[in-house]
Amino acid sequence: MFPDWAGPVAHYVLHQGLPGTLRVGAIAVVGSALVGVVFGTLLTIDFRPTRALIRLYIEVFRGLPILVTVFIVFFGLPAISHTFEFSALNAAAIALVLWGSAQVAEATRGAVQSIPREQHEAAAALGFN
Repeated sequence: MFPDWAGPVAHYVLHQGLPGTLRVGAIAVVGSALVGVVFGTLLTIDFRPTRALIRLYIEVFRGLPILVTVFIVFFGLPAISHTFEFSALNAAAIALVLWGSAQVAEATRGAVQSIPREQHEAAAALGFN
């Protein structure tokens, strides 16, 4: 019923492809959330050098296509130094964290800054910073 090649392909997909994809996805989601929330929160603090550096990071990685970011991590970084050589899946995870954290940082900044000033004043009146 199935061709001869279907068995080995299905075995490869289930035993190597799926676990690798799930690992890359988990690393990307957790890493993007952690880095993005920290950067987004730091963007709301009025310290211009930090805001400028984070804004540059966000604009670069939101503006680059994700495939270009993967190529930079996989091919560009090893050209700079051999200590930056990564496997294909690790390079994909790193690129997704870079791209995703820029997206999350911008969303976090927008969420924090959307809180009305009166709410901040009310929180300060209750003793919260």
